Amino acid sequence: MRKKPEFRFLLTILFLIFTTTVSYSQNSVGNITELTGSCTIERSGEKITASLGNDVFIGDKFEVADKSAVTIKFIDETEISLGENAYLEIDEFVFNPSERKNVTKILKGKMRATINTYQDKTSTVEFKTANAVAGVKGTILYIDAEKEVFSVKEGVVALRSSLAGAKPIILKAGQFSRLVNGIPQTPRNMTNQMWREFDDAIDRNIWDKLPPEANEIKRRLPKLKKPKIF
Repeated sequence: MRKKPEFRFLLTILFLIFTTTVSYSQNSVGNITELTGSCTIERSGEKITASLGNDVFIGDKFEVADKSAVTIKFIDETEISLGENAYLEIDEFVFNPSERKNVTKILKGKMRATINTYQDKTSTVEFKTANAVAGVKGTILYIDAEKEVFSVKEGVVALRSSLAGAKPIILKAGQFSRLVNGIPQTPRNMTNQMWREFDDAIDRNIWDKLPPEANEIKRRLPKLKKPKIF
C-alpha cells in the first residue's frame, strides 16, 4: 500500500524533530577551565580522565580525586569550582535567547559557584544536595554537600528542604544555614575565617603549584582554629 503524502510529510517532520533533539543533547554546555590533580568524568556509562579544556555535556558526572580541584565554566557564564573528593552531576541545561535553566547536583565535597543574573530571560539555576535545593538568581554560593552547609557571599538564595511540606528560607549575602534532620536552620552570619576555610578547602591545591621551599613556609604558618560548623 502506498503511503499518503500527508503521512510521509508527518514522518519527515518527526524525523527532523528527533534528529534536532539528539544533536542538541550532544552539544557542549561548557568546558573545564582549571584542573589540578585528577578528575574523572562518567559519560554515557564510560569513565574518562578529565583534561584542561575538555567540553562538558548534560549528564556528565564529575568525581574529583584527593588533593585535586576542577573548575567548570558553562556557556551561560556560570562557573563552578569543586574541591578535592567532590562529586557533581549536570542534570539539566538550557540556554537560549529567552530561557536559562541550569540544574546540577552535588552529593559530595565542597563547591563554590558564581552565577550571573539575566534580566531578559526566564532563569532557573538550582543546586541540589541529598536533602535540599538551593534556588539562585545571581550570586556567589558555597556548598559543603556532606555537612549540608549553604553559604551566600553575594546575592540571595532560596533554600528549601526536599521533605514534603517544609518551608523554604531566604539566605542573604554573608549568611549561611545548615540542614538538621533535613530542615534548613535559621540563617546565621559567616565570619571572614569561615570564608577563608571554605576557599582553602576548595583551593588548597595552591600549595602544589608552589616551589618546594613553600612547604617550609607553610609549616611555619600559625594553625587557625576551625569554626565548629565545619
